[in-house]
Amino acid sequence: MKKCKKLLPAIIFAVLTLFSALMTVTASAAGEYRVIVEDFDSCLTKDEKAALVQIMQKTADKIKLNVGYCITADLEGMTHQHYSDYRLDENFGYGSDSVMLVMVNSHDKPEYANATDEISTAGAAISRFPTSLIENSIFPRIYNGLDDVNATSVGTPMKDVYKGTSSAQYYQACVQFCGALETYSSFWGKVGSFVAEHIAELLMAIVVAIIIAALAAGGTKSKYKKKKPLSANNYLDRRSIQQKRAVDAFIREYTTSVTVSSSSSSRSGGGGGGHSSGHGGGGGRHR
Repeated sequence: MKKCKKLLPAIIFAVLTLFSALMTVTASAAGEYRVIVEDFDSCLTKDEKAALVQIMQKTADKIKLNVGYCITADLEGMTHQHYSDYRLDENFGYGSDSVMLVMVNSHDKPEYANATDEISTAGAAISRFPTSLIENSIFPRIYNGLDDVNATSVGTPMKDVYKGTSSAQYYQACVQFCGALETYSSFWGKVGSFVAEHIAELLMAIVVAIIIAALAAGGTKSKYKKKKPLSANNYLDRRSIQQKRAVDAFIREYTTSVTVSSSSSSRSGGGGGGHSSGHGGGGGRHR
């Protein structure tokens, strides 16, 4: 019995250590997010794909979402919205916490004349990246990379992979995509995006508010402005005042007597006034 008591602290320590280890393994497993690069139109080199996977994995772990990048020239008969949702579901599962960029290289095909690049969102990504944020903030950053004719990547990029666009430009489009996801997944990133998007309206609102405040302050000031200068004469009832003056040639003494009526003495002072998709999220843009 005594031996058991002596061993009890060691047993408790061992159990707690095992429990802590199990919790660590579970947390690590729960924190692993997947990434995928699908290049169906051969717009990236092998080195570029490998480098993008590493970049995307860092982004996925940071924003705690699965991240995908797809380049295609064939929508398999679907609309661009449905195709982007389809690729997300195929790679990460329906309803998973995922976001996927699909670059559509099929604008020269009559059947896809109205197709646009798409970002599909599912699960927690829907509320993190609403349509307005995708279309007005994330896609412009993607196109900054895609339109950069001096874009660089890794290894030896391919030239003219689609309408004069190099593989390095598709590489930079994904790099910018990841950067935008990291920026706008935070609260302050969303605030910055909102301010940038509505800067004209915000400035106008500030100007109008200043004008209204100035007018209100001016009106209040004039309301309480003194109409007469401060003087005791303004508070005397001249009908009840009797003044006598006596002059003594030797003493030169002046005597003044004032009689104040009861009506005057009883007065008191006045008071002062006083993009929709099957996932319910995502968005698209024409290049």
